[in-house]
Amino acid sequence: MNRTTIFVCAAAIAFGSGTAALAVPAKTPIYDWTGTYAGVNLGGATGSSDLKTSVGESNYFDTDNIAPFNGTGSTTVHPSGFVGGGQIGYNKQTDHIVYGIEGDFDALDLSASKGKTATYFDNADQYTINQSTKTTWLATVRPRVGYANGNSLVYATAGVAFTDVSAHASFSDGFDGVESASKKSTETGYVLGAGVAYALQGNWSISGEYLYANFGKVSYSGVIGGPDVSEFPGTLNHSANLSANLFRVALNYKF
Repeated sequence: MNRTTIFVCAAAIAFGSGTAALAVPAKTPIYDWTGTYAGVNLGGATGSSDLKTSVGESNYFDTDNIAPFNGTGSTTVHPSGFVGGGQIGYNKQTDHIVYGIEGDFDALDLSASKGKTATYFDNADQYTINQSTKTTWLATVRPRVGYANGNSLVYATAGVAFTDVSAHASFSDGFDGVESASKKSTETGYVLGAGVAYALQGNWSISGEYLYANFGKVSYSGVIGGPDVSEFPGTLNHSANLSANLFRVALNYKF
């Protein structure tokens, strides 16, 4: 093999190596989500609440009126409002996998009411049932797991949620019977959802998130009163549950 042949072969190998290197795209660097972060969030919320008023002790009501009354006292309301507050959390990243935990406390403005008027089954007198539900705050503690690619992070989350539920119901009829009862309590439920986060410059990140929260049922009762009710005592049972859909945008800073 002469020198010319050797030179041509070496040039061909060098050209082929360079072409192969150009053919392999450079890997996009993955943002490191590891660390403690805190920030603020703001968004909207919609909810659903089943409200029920039913006959307890039936001395006040004729037997034929109980089933129609209970049907009138069963309704569903769909409150809507805003959600906003702050959150703090921690992430740990291994290659593309990011896992961590987040806690938040938000103002949650959800309230709705509904009233129904109906006629007793066995006479022409009418009765009215008014019911309402309200909540003002929400707190959650949620583990998270996600997949990072470049500056983006897609994640799923689930955990425990806390809120205050205020429920109120009232009754009145043409016989001057009246009843009013309320209940306010802190309820514990579950929350699950998903989100997408994007890392900005200077340790800042922005995210969009959907959460679904569901809470237990609040139950309470009241006594029917009025000028001529003492001879026919009776009670009404009330209940309200609550679920909520939350849509939030968050801004976080990683320390």
